[in-house]
Amino acid sequence: MALLGLDLTIARAHSPHAEIATEIGLPSAPDSDTELRIWIESNARVNELYRVAKVDQTVRVDRYAFSEVVHPTEKGYSASEARGETQTNRNLLREEQCSGEITQTSDHLWCRIALQHQGPWQWLFDDLLTDELWDLPPQARVTCGDFVILDGERITIEVIKRGHRHTASYSNPDICCPTIACAIVDHVRSVIHHVY
Repeated sequence: MALLGLDLTIARAHSPHAEIATEIGLPSAPDSDTELRIWIESNARVNELYRVAKVDQTVRVDRYAFSEVVHPTEKGYSASEARGETQTNRNLLREEQCSGEITQTSDHLWCRIALQHQGPWQWLFDDLLTDELWDLPPQARVTCGDFVILDGERITIEVIKRGHRHTASYSNPDICCPTIACAIVDHVRSVIHHVY
């Protein structure tokens, strides 16, 4: 039996996406023609958000890293332990090469990450297969036979187009997931990792 990764469907029952997007200052109804928000999360303390927005023929890409502010009531932490956990998260976030200050809200820490490439980004937008993302179904049940998933990634893709929104989340689309939809999400994961 091989150990491959944790199905994050259970691990992340509560998703802070809308709250984090608001804290970062992303509009709930963007004025772009099409906007993709690609959340890449794992059991790591720091996770990522990529924003790809197209207005006319111009594509803009932003990358953010985010973590959580730990509260004393969570997981039985004392006030001192919660502060220590939050400081550890801040230190790990600092290692992500933030391009500005780390922002702290009541529940999250986040910063913008400087991109290694400066575009033009039209190729990235085209390579993300936006039309296919608009039709992504919910992830089918994943069966891994004798494999036990203890770790891995959850990719959530939001497609926002002139007030309409479609969201789909996939855990470990590269493992034990033989559907075309999983292949598309894994492709998005691979393409977006080339941004940095």
